[in-house]
Amino acid sequence: MRKYWKTGELSALTGLTLRTLRYYDQIGLFSPSARTGSGHRLYDTEDLSRLQRILLLKSIGLSLEEIRDMQSGGNDEAARVLELQIGRLRSELEARQRLLSELEEALRAARTRRKMNAQELTLLLGAMKSDREKYFTRRQIETLHADYANGDSDAERAESERFARIVLELRIEFEKGTPPQSEKAGRLAREWKDIVSAYARGSAEMMANAERFHAANPDSELSFGLDERLYRYMMEALSGL
Repeated sequence: MRKYWKTGELSALTGLTLRTLRYYDQIGLFSPSARTGSGHRLYDTEDLSRLQRILLLKSIGLSLEEIRDMQSGGNDEAARVLELQIGRLRSELEARQRLLSELEEALRAARTRRKMNAQELTLLLGAMKSDREKYFTRRQIETLHADYANGDSDAERAESERFARIVLELRIEFEKGTPPQSEKAGRLAREWKDIVSAYARGSAEMMANAERFHAANPDSELSFGLDERLYRYMMEALSGL
């Protein structure tokens, strides 16, 4: 005799809620093979096998719509959906691998240098965010990372303080209404550019990329308060040199 499960029994067997089973039926994803005379859903062993396949596909990240398309579209549609999911998973794996590499690099820096405080670690990880590849090549990023890991922490802290001081003095001149073509504004802008150039190892390309980064990310912690208005002011000062 053919065995059937009612919705409540199937819910208890699979762990899915009654609401979920009803929703699957409503969207045409998983419907019962039979119903009682009063309209109650009845599921057989083939239905149970179909549901297990649906749950397996859902567990690998396919959406309910994609699973439904696979069921109704035959082998070609199944292959297309699986290819899309494989591509998504590869992208996720690559992103995870990049994140793992960045964290391992941060860990090496933390172990080989003096103990970093929370602010320094935040700055380091901020510099390693994925969007930096819009501004720097992979080789340039690796160079910056190596410089950080191998550099002198006290010297770098002094440079950071100098950078922050320059930005602060520039802001004071900006707020005072000092023309960007003034001698003092020009001197401060030149100091800023010298620091960026030093970090860029004199590379015109890397320096241009660094300037693009600061222009596009004025609120970054790495800009030390160099917002968009102040950045434009400094660029005007540099253009007059």
